[in-house]
Amino acid sequence: MQYYDNRFHLQGFTLPELLAALAVTVILITSIGPSMQSLIADRRVAAVTSEMYQTLILARSEAIKRKTTISVCSSLNGSVCDQGNNGWQHGWLIFSDSDSDGILNDNNQLIRATPKQSPVLSIHWNRGFSLSFNSRGQTSTAGSFEICESSETRAIIISMTGRARVEERDVCS
Repeated sequence: MQYYDNRFHLQGFTLPELLAALAVTVILITSIGPSMQSLIADRRVAAVTSEMYQTLILARSEAIKRKTTISVCSSLNGSVCDQGNNGWQHGWLIFSDSDSDGILNDNNQLIRATPKQSPVLSIHWNRGFSLSFNSRGQTSTAGSFEICESSETRAIIISMTGRARVEERDVCS
């Protein structure tokens, strides 16, 4: 007759073990939560900053290539410029600007429309609702774009020569 010891064949957790594991999990999640939110905000701001930077590089290179003025303007609906300057987070347009007024007209050619960004972001150009590059890739006004979400802020600074650079900032102004 064989005797089987079933003590070693039981599997699973006891209730105290399960509660201890659950308590450790909750502590870890609550301590990681705020830093994860900050990381997500940082990555979102970085992605939109990169997209805006690439937009400016494209507009400048198209102005030089086409030997004409190329403008970038904020847009609420993806088809006309937002002269009310409600913020660039609603989207923006790149277009050839034959009359150099910074407004997309019937005689201008749309190059690219960028759709609305995340609603938690704010994007502001400190010189209004549009920016233009002339046939030499220069701008008539230097300024900066600020891309902000909660405590994360980046800026794209544009010089009169049309060159753009990105910098991190502490707060959104």
